[in-house]
Order: sequence, then structure tokens, then C-alpha cells
Amino acid sequence: MNLAADRPGYLPAAGYFFKMARADLFVIADDLQYTTAGLVHRALIRSAGGPLWLSVPVLTGGKGIQQIREAQIDNSKNWRQKHRKALRLNYRYAPYFEYYEDFFEQLYGREWKFLIDLNLTGIEFLSSAAGIRTPLRFSSEFNTLAGATEKIIDIARKTGCRGYLALREDRAFLEADLFAEAGIALEWLDFSPPGGQEMLNLSLIDMLFHHGPETAKRCGFAR
Repeated sequence: MNLAADRPGYLPAAGYFFKMARADLFVIADDLQYTTAGLVHRALIRSAGGPLWLSVPVLTGGKGIQQIREAQIDNSKNWRQKHRKALRLNYRYAPYFEYYEDFFEQLYGREWKFLIDLNLTGIEFLSSAAGIRTPLRFSSEFNTLAGATEKIIDIARKTGCRGYLALREDRAFLEADLFAEAGIALEWLDFSPPGGQEMLNLSLIDMLFHHGPETAKRCGFAR
């Protein structure tokens, strides 16, 4: 079995689901430290003015170091209405926008407390819409070691996975020699985002709104 893992991003990009589609088990890294860097609290969409980031405000003042699963959304900000309007403004003429609109109306019609709950709902919807059936688990279930590579190896051992799938951009935080020592095969996946590398971080919702059921084929999700 092959394992893949990543942080619980907010409406993640196609590469996130490319890894998921090719894995036998996908682990949501919910017990990593929350940081404002990265894509845990923000998603990239297209707009008439160019790339547009949709950011979910998170309460950090006085919280100290907190895990991703502990991060709470700052609902004093009107972010849900802004995100709803941004999607409608920029995708309302896309061929499949109305097909998926009800989900986003429900997503933004609810007041979320924890970022992880919002993100997981989006991840589950997007993976299902793209025809991905890979089972999901959480890293917090495993009481793993601290380092990124050590954590992955520990989870792989506990789940019986003999391989780990990673994107090329994951090289920065993975120690290939430790995988070799542990007897875990590290496979680097080649993923080319539809539209070119400038679309690398573009949320999968862009593909769904424009291509609907053809999204899986266009993104190469089929194993």
C-alpha cells in the first residue's frame, strides 16, 4: 500500500488531489503547528484582475503555539460573504458553476468554529466531485514522532504502507535517506497543473466550475 499526506488545506489545488487519488491511504496532517504561511487558511482562484487569494481569518492573538486542529476562525470578520461573492462574481458564467453552487451556498451559510472542520468539508466535497475514493485518516490518531519525515515513516509503519507518494515541491521538507533506511519506498510524482505551472496553487474548484465531470480526466486523477 502507498501512503500520501498533507495539511488540511482550504479548498486545495489539483496537486493535492493528484496525490490523494494515487494513494491507498491519505493522512490529513492535523496535528502540525498552525502557521499563517502556506495554504491551510487560504485558497487561490482566478479573477478578471488576475489571481485572487481567499483567506479565512484565524484567531491567533494570545493563542500561543497551536496545532492546525485547534485553530479557530475569527467570525467577527465578514469572510463568508466575501468568499461567496468572489466565487459568484468570477465563476457565475462558468459552464458548471450552477451545478456546484448549492454546496458553496451551504458551506458559506454556516458559521464555522474550527478551521479544520471547514477545510475537511471542502476536501471531502472536492475529492468526491473528482471521483476520488481514497480513505482519509488524521495524523493525530497515531501519536507520532515530531519530525516531518519521522512522522510520515511512523504512520506508514503503523498502517502497513510500504511506499510514500510525494510531489516534487515536497522535497524541501522530506529527508529521502531516512525513507531508504526505514525501508519505505519514496516515490516522486510528476504533476503538471492544467494551464501550466502558473496554475500550481489554483484551487480545484476552478477546474470543477469549468469542466465538471471531465475534471478527473483533465487532472490525471485516474490510477
